[in-house]
Amino acid sequence: MKCILLMTTFSLLAFSHFEIGVYKGSTIEGKDCTFEFISKSFKSNVKSPYNELVAVSYDGDEPIELNHPILDYEDQIMLKKDVLRGVRGLVNENGTYAAEMVKVYMSHASGHSGPSYASYSLNKISTGEVYSQKCYNLKYVQ
Repeated sequence: MKCILLMTTFSLLAFSHFEIGVYKGSTIEGKDCTFEFISKSFKSNVKSPYNELVAVSYDGDEPIELNHPILDYEDQIMLKKDVLRGVRGLVNENGTYAAEMVKVYMSHASGHSGPSYASYSLNKISTGEVYSQKCYNLKYVQ
């Protein structure tokens, strides 16, 4: 019974804490940036932090589905609860490949639980061109 209670408590603490809606922040250069948390669901409708899926859009782009990175250390499965990450492969108009990645860093500090900063990256694989933008001090606005 104690084991079940401990596992339940861990599971509740590991879920991402955020509001569905828009978070605004600023780049290191002081420009505005926006990440919108569109939805939260679970793979196979199993409510476990390992199955958590979050759809996030960067500056109005098509949403990318994020989840917690799963780490495997010598057959031990570990959840990295402070990060949500998603990658999407793309094919450009000219048939070349690219990949987009969104990472959201979660704060679990006293007084602030939720997204603290995020990053967006676009890697044009064929040309090696990389665009990356970090958005700091995210605040929920709607």
